[in-house]
Amino acid sequence: MDTRTRRVRVVAPSRSPWVLLFLSCLGLSGLPRHRHLFCLAQKEEQCAGHMVKSFDCGANAGKYSLPCCSGHACDGRFCVDMETAGGGNQTALLLEAEALRPKEREVLVRLYEETSGGKWNRNGGWLEDGIDQCQWEGVTCTEYGLVAEITLGVNNMVGRLFDLAASLTYLHHIDMHANQLEASLPSDFRLNHSNLRYIDLSKNKLTGNLSDKSSIHESLLYLDLSTNLIMGRFEPKFDLMKLCPPSSNETLAGLSAGGINSNAIGNATDPPCGPNLAHIALGSNQIAFVNVTHFTSLRHLDLSKNAALEQPLAALGIGNLMFLENLTLAKSRLLAGDLRIGHMSYLHNVDLSEMALSGDIGSTGIMNITTLRSIDLSGGNKFTGWFDFCDMVNLTSLSLAGQNSLSGNLTDCVNIGSMQHLDLSDNEFSGGFQLFGSTISLQHVNLHRNALTGTLPDFELMQGIEYLHVGENLFSGTLPDFSMPLLKDLNVSYNALTGNIPTSIANLVVLETLDLSNQANSVYDSSTGIRVTRGLRGQIPLEIGQVSFLQKLFLQNNILTGTMPESLARLTYLGSLNLEDNFIGGEIPSSINILEQLGNVMLARNRLTGEIPDLGGSVDNVRTVTMSGNPELIPPAPFKLCDLDELDLRSDSSYCPAERSALATFYAECFGTEWLDNTNWLTEKHHCEWFGVTCDENYDHVLKLELKSNGVAGRIPEALFKLTSLTHLDLNDNDMRGEIPESISDAKALQWLRLSYNRLTTLPDSISNVTNLALVHLQNNRMEGDANVINLLSKRDIPKDLLETLPPHRFISDCGDPQDVSDAFVCLDCDMCCNALEECNVPVRQRFPPWLSTIILLICCFVGLSVVWWTIRILTTKRILSEPGYSAIESAGEESVYFFFLADSKIGWLVTVATLFVQIAIFGLFLSAASFDNGDGDFVYSWRCPLNTPECNDERAVTAYGWVMWAFLVTAALLDDLIRGCRLLFLSSTRGSTKCFISGMSLVGIIVLAIYCSFFYNQAIAMSNTELIVNSVILLFVNEFDEQVHGIVGILKSRWLEEVQEEAESFSEQLCHEHVRVSMMTNIDEKEDDSAGDAKKSSVYGANASGMRPLSKVNVGSQEEVTRLLQSMQNRIEVLERNAAFQSPPTSQAGDNEEDDGPITQGTSSCTIQ
Repeated sequence: MDTRTRRVRVVAPSRSPWVLLFLSCLGLSGLPRHRHLFCLAQKEEQCAGHMVKSFDCGANAGKYSLPCCSGHACDGRFCVDMETAGGGNQTALLLEAEALRPKEREVLVRLYEETSGGKWNRNGGWLEDGIDQCQWEGVTCTEYGLVAEITLGVNNMVGRLFDLAASLTYLHHIDMHANQLEASLPSDFRLNHSNLRYIDLSKNKLTGNLSDKSSIHESLLYLDLSTNLIMGRFEPKFDLMKLCPPSSNETLAGLSAGGINSNAIGNATDPPCGPNLAHIALGSNQIAFVNVTHFTSLRHLDLSKNAALEQPLAALGIGNLMFLENLTLAKSRLLAGDLRIGHMSYLHNVDLSEMALSGDIGSTGIMNITTLRSIDLSGGNKFTGWFDFCDMVNLTSLSLAGQNSLSGNLTDCVNIGSMQHLDLSDNEFSGGFQLFGSTISLQHVNLHRNALTGTLPDFELMQGIEYLHVGENLFSGTLPDFSMPLLKDLNVSYNALTGNIPTSIANLVVLETLDLSNQANSVYDSSTGIRVTRGLRGQIPLEIGQVSFLQKLFLQNNILTGTMPESLARLTYLGSLNLEDNFIGGEIPSSINILEQLGNVMLARNRLTGEIPDLGGSVDNVRTVTMSGNPELIPPAPFKLCDLDELDLRSDSSYCPAERSALATFYAECFGTEWLDNTNWLTEKHHCEWFGVTCDENYDHVLKLELKSNGVAGRIPEALFKLTSLTHLDLNDNDMRGEIPESISDAKALQWLRLSYNRLTTLPDSISNVTNLALVHLQNNRMEGDANVINLLSKRDIPKDLLETLPPHRFISDCGDPQDVSDAFVCLDCDMCCNALEECNVPVRQRFPPWLSTIILLICCFVGLSVVWWTIRILTTKRILSEPGYSAIESAGEESVYFFFLADSKIGWLVTVATLFVQIAIFGLFLSAASFDNGDGDFVYSWRCPLNTPECNDERAVTAYGWVMWAFLVTAALLDDLIRGCRLLFLSSTRGSTKCFISGMSLVGIIVLAIYCSFFYNQAIAMSNTELIVNSVILLFVNEFDEQVHGIVGILKSRWLEEVQEEAESFSEQLCHEHVRVSMMTNIDEKEDDSAGDAKKSSVYGANASGMRPLSKVNVGSQEEVTRLLQSMQNRIEVLERNAAFQSPPTSQAGDNEEDDGPITQGTSSCTIQ
């Protein structure tokens, strides 16, 4: 095995602690060993050449070498005191190792599986066949193959960590920092195993607390649990009598008292007795209390960022940590009390930033610690007093910024040659600026906001400085020549400097920030008796363009004149430019438009002229632009700048018309660069000259935006309806998507809204607030909801000039069928509805569904015919109309099942009723298919609304000629049936026949329904005259269904049909008999009336008129004549009845009197009296 990858680091648990070895590895000398040490030397020179070969160590002789320190030798697994080492232990150790290795492999496999080992960043060799666990990446074993170290930091370990040290007996080093491990301390993972020396579990998800008094073993050297979720208290306690020999009783007594016993310690360099822990890092947790009194060997203590750590500083026990080198309590703001650290003579670094400490800085003793290298008291501390750091020769970093009020004189502070980082900002230091005489190592200097005076020193002495802030002091004089090749940030703002900006600024080749602002101030000139303004003056040097890495240039509030140099365009990284409050004139160079990083341009209150550049190269980065106070600038400002919230001219309508900004937003959000025609858009031409934009005569307000069929895409922006004077909006035939914004309610003047042929989805309710709409075209979108919220003007309310331009159909939407959306778009007021197939039609709104309208039609027909029936009956009774003489079966039709109603056959009635209902159902089917609202019907959308015009065209070719032909066809086909039905109703009315009424009513009703259905079905689907005729023929065939049924019955049941027909004929002849009887009685009544008239005449004129029959004879003669007439009629009736019984032709029989009125004839088809 390669000894370079095989490190032996295990010590017998029973051996003495080895803290001094750890200290020696840290490079500390002068600390004598006072205990037996176990040597973990990795290199031969670490043990002063005491190398012991292990060639005589059991089965592995000659394979490995183990470096041991003086007085120690190899005993198979580890270095032991030579006095106690024995040769008989080697065999036992080998056997023990062979027994433990399989168990340790199981532990490692469990670790791999429970922490998602397959996703580790480094898992080389793990679980691979034929590879020993000691060769797995991150695992280090002892000489005999037992796990000694696990180093898997930053390895994407995810899962729950278990107590590894409990199963890995010789494990002394665990490093799993920066993973995502979870565990609860100490239940899941214990820290008190005697074999553990090094634990780093920082930056994980550990929870629990460390309140257990035995949670830390005294042999542990390194503990880092920072950046976890640990809570509770950290105050481990130990048996000091066990740890310290009897000779240390005095020291023990001092520790037991809770503080340092100076008599016991004296000037000793040995640490007091206690645990070996040298490194504690518990930062970024939620620990509530910490006591490190007994950790006297501690070198590093980090308790920063513990927001729950609330206790006095004294209770931490740091007063006992004489050998502490690093103290970090930053951002633990609840720690309070006086800071006393003056006795920590080994202290190197102190970080107390962003705490809430206060008091006199001298009482802390911090200025007495000459070993300090770094001090950070910045943030929320409030220390006061004189801070003399000039003699702290080892300081490399000092930060006192924040809320401190420290003071001191820097004039003679020249003995800080090691200083690299100095931040004294926001304090009260005074004196001159001479500290750079011997501080060539300084890189970062921040003296901002103090009370320093004098002139600035020669910058040539600052060759290594990178950051220099001396703003808000009292410096005067001129700027020295710039000769700091490494300077990146220079701030001398808010002083009283005068003169010109040196051209040597070109030497600052890596400068990123230059702030020379706010030097102008008003000073009383005693020689003239007036106040004068002083500050930096002259022109901005052309050499500024050579500072090629410059990102921020602040020259505001000076007395600079001239013009803006064109060389500014060479500052390709420039992000902020501030020249406000100067006397700079001329035009703004258009060349700065190419600066892509320029985000803030502040030029207000100068004497600039000309047009405002659009800053086109950096428009996506621009955040703040100030141009006010330059009255000679020519309006308007570029629209891109007017879109900025931080443009100071934005509210000035002469520079930033609001409507132009709205149009610019519309252009940007609707992919204007891809439009078919975007002539003049976003150019410097007036927005009223942009393609599709129409304004009023004065170019004050946009009236029309017409971009139909122009490739406009995207969503309609809210800003569009800031065009409050807009009357016409036409975006027809584009690719607009999404919802129409609620802000459409702001367009109160909108009259013409054409958004058809897009992909819009929702119509907002707020459109109801737009009350001047005269035209709305929304067809061929994907809208859902209700269009009835739109308030369309009536024609009488539309201005005449607008009314003349409107198409016939003003309100069009997707209210037809089928639709592409689940929630149908409803528009009851639309005068044109379109469907998903881009077909349109005038909506035919039916008040009732087809089946109900059919029933209503039949009911109305029944009621109407009933009224006619009663009218005829009344007129007949009053003899105004005479009774018909035709037969019932002839009217019903001998080839139709409707004459079944004249018979008494129940089956015949059932067949007729079934036929009647089938005919009604078929006609109802056609009426349903002709419904406009039936998406599955046959209704034909015959209108087309083209993309290029707001007018719609009807493609239906049915003419008046077609309808006349239809009328002739229907009349020819149905008139016969209609007449026969009316004759049946006439018969039923005059003779009170229910059968005739039912038969006639059924026949007439079906005829009316056939005409109604034919008309409306053709009106719904017929696209030509030929289709009109074809559809009519089909429907007329349905009307002949009763005759077809009659024919089928005749074929299937001919005998039964003959019987039913005989019954119907018999019923018809009975009606004829009744007709004859009534007719004869009527004749008799008429003759009696005539005889009575004649007798009256004879009685009046008989005596005086010659040749006249005597009145008495006339009366007698008349009575006899009547008797004879009645006898003759009775005889004739008997003859007729006999003839009817034998179905023989009628015969005529002579009466007894030659003056008979004539014969009576009868047949099956008519009933007449002659």
